[in-house]
Amino acid sequence: MIEPAGATRWEQKHSGPEAEALTGDMNQENQDLILQACGASSLRVGAKIQTLWSGYGEIVRLHLDGCDRPSVVVKHVKFPEEAEHPGGWNTDRSHRRKVTSYQVETHWYQNYSTNQNCRIPACLAAWSHGDEMLIVLEDLDVAGYDQRRTSVKDGEIRACLRWLAHFHALFLGAAPEGLWPVGTYWHLETRPDELEAMGDAKLKAAAGDIDRILNECRFKTVVHGDAKLANFCFSPSGQDVAAVDFQYVGGGCGMKDVVYLLGSCLNEKECERRAEGLLDFYFTELKLAVKEDVDFAALETEWREMFVFAWTDFQRFLLGWMPGSWKINRYSKQLTKEVLHKLKPEPENSSTRQKSKRVAKRQLPSHTSGSFCRNRKCLYQLLPLTARHLQQQDGGSEHQRVDGTRVKPPQQRIEPASEKSRSCGHRSFDLNLKPAQLCRWSRGCRGGTPPLR
Repeated sequence: MIEPAGATRWEQKHSGPEAEALTGDMNQENQDLILQACGASSLRVGAKIQTLWSGYGEIVRLHLDGCDRPSVVVKHVKFPEEAEHPGGWNTDRSHRRKVTSYQVETHWYQNYSTNQNCRIPACLAAWSHGDEMLIVLEDLDVAGYDQRRTSVKDGEIRACLRWLAHFHALFLGAAPEGLWPVGTYWHLETRPDELEAMGDAKLKAAAGDIDRILNECRFKTVVHGDAKLANFCFSPSGQDVAAVDFQYVGGGCGMKDVVYLLGSCLNEKECERRAEGLLDFYFTELKLAVKEDVDFAALETEWREMFVFAWTDFQRFLLGWMPGSWKINRYSKQLTKEVLHKLKPEPENSSTRQKSKRVAKRQLPSHTSGSFCRNRKCLYQLLPLTARHLQQQDGGSEHQRVDGTRVKPPQQRIEPASEKSRSCGHRSFDLNLKPAQLCRWSRGCRGGTPPLR
């Protein structure tokens, strides 16, 4: 994770003789290794671009002579004897997490590649020795991504979302080998100290369930893990972007990157006004990017449901790590409230219990098939999946609900896409869909999907 600072600003501040003072940490051995890797005859240490989080090193630009590259960017990691965390989180666990993050990033650059739609800097060389690590990267400024943003226009944030959509599509279903098993720097398993420190008792108690729901997604990809605005480099037009800083790249639901990007770009009112439309744009781009054999409808349905869980998951981290953050606002609190409500078991009153008992005692005719809705308040049996299935039941003459009423089944496949489900009204289903897609509903409504309006 990198402290947000624009390259242009640093170069203005550290140009001239002051920049030469930065050569102290770039010893001759490291310089010789870089010269050999780049095929250059000489180098000059230029501006310091950024300081790594908690004083773990720096990123510098090196100007080269005698090769086809005018410059490269070097991420020079040097583990400090005593870290200086701005929030005071200086623990052995924090140190081990950072060490692992740089090892993961090195592995990422050496073993993974993307395409022009989700551009990253090319890795020219990487090595480690003792308490030092160096990653030599292509200079994105030279490649045409020389702009940085502290605030964005609509087209620029869409460019970042487009990058994420293509990145997630590229690695959809890929195992995160050599990366974090679960990406993002706020993953619950790596943040027990922050969880212990948070004061929101309800969210604290639900943290494990939220993490489990996100981790059990059917559709997983590789997430950037730190997709904030400061980690995107823009072209002069702002329509093309490249991304840097892959310390926390790993497996997971793509919504984690999306909510983190939106939270880094939009304030409270902007989130309320623009988040839904930007999320629609992301899925439009994702649909264009995924392979044809991907069940995109199921993917979109699942990830849209995960949006609020991913946002609440990051809210959990912030409340323990930096409870005064501006990102903790009315919008994030509302999403958290929505998630906690979804996780809260629905109270069962006495009348509901009695009704459930009466339903359980009813004996159904032998020809009745299909599955029953497990929502305790539902009195109906779910319709079978297809008309063909219906016709196999007792000649296709009728279908019996749990309450005893009978309905005529369709004699051919139909499309009641807007018709209310004859189960409990929680969601209609299209009889033209593949049985595999409908099986999830035929197992029964769990009461978690809102009714049709």
